[in-house]
Amino acid sequence: MKKRNLISGIVTLSLAAVLLLIVCLTETKLEGMMQSAAIYCLVHGFMTLRKYLWWNKPENRAMRDEILENEEIEEKDERRVQLRDKAGRCTYLFTLYLLCGAAILCGILSDLEVIGDTRPITAWIALLLVILLAAERIIYKQLEKKY
Repeated sequence: MKKRNLISGIVTLSLAAVLLLIVCLTETKLEGMMQSAAIYCLVHGFMTLRKYLWWNKPENRAMRDEILENEEIEEKDERRVQLRDKAGRCTYLFTLYLLCGAAILCGILSDLEVIGDTRPITAWIALLLVILLAAERIIYKQLEKKY
C-alpha cells in the first residue's frame, strides 16, 4: 500500500468527523443525507487505514510486493491496454446514446402529457451531451500533443 492510501484514509475520517459535527450542531433538511455520508466516510476511512496497516506489517510485505509486481505486469500488457481503451470508447458511445435516448424520451413523455414541463430536464441532458463532447475534443487534443 502506498502512502497516499494512508493520507486518503485520514482525510476521509476527517471529512466524516466534520460531517458528524455539522449534523450534531445544525438543523437542516439535508440532515439524513449528511448522516449517511458521514457513516460512509467513517467506514471507508477505517477500512482504508486497516488495509494500509495490514499490508505494511513486516510479515505481509513479501506477499504485497509480489501482488504489486503482478499488477504492474498486467497493467503494462499491451493487449490489456488495448482492451481497456476499447472498453472506454464503448462506454463513452453508450453514454452518448443513452443521453440522446433520454432526451427523446423526455420529449415524447412531454408530448403525451405524462410529465408536465420537461424543458429543464431536456436542457440538463443537452448540457451533459455538450460537456461530454467538449471533454472528448479537449482530451483528444491533449493526448495528440503528448504523443
